[in-house]
Amino acid sequence: MADEADMRNELADLQTRADQIADESLESTRRMLALVEESKDAGIRTLVMLDEQGEQLDRVEEGMNKVNADLKEAEKDLNDIGQCCVLICPCIKKATGAHRGGDGPNQ
Repeated sequence: MADEADMRNELADLQTRADQIADESLESTRRMLALVEESKDAGIRTLVMLDEQGEQLDRVEEGMNKVNADLKEAEKDLNDIGQCCVLICPCIKKATGAHRGGDGPNQ
């Protein structure tokens, strides 16, 4: 009888321990699931931010291309103006040559 009571107590203790381990395992699984959800949300936010930054970079690149095109056009216009000024006023040609180290007295 004492052996039977001891076995029942041991069985009850084992069942209690098994229930405790199952509860701990379930709680651990819930924490892991919450961490996975947090990671998923962080990944989604990161993806959205990277997409927005990519669009922003595209807009910056378009703006830089526009500035580059405008600079090329301005350079062409300045060259055209310079050629017109030399034709209209020959003194500019002499001053420009002297300024650039052409026929000036410093040579």
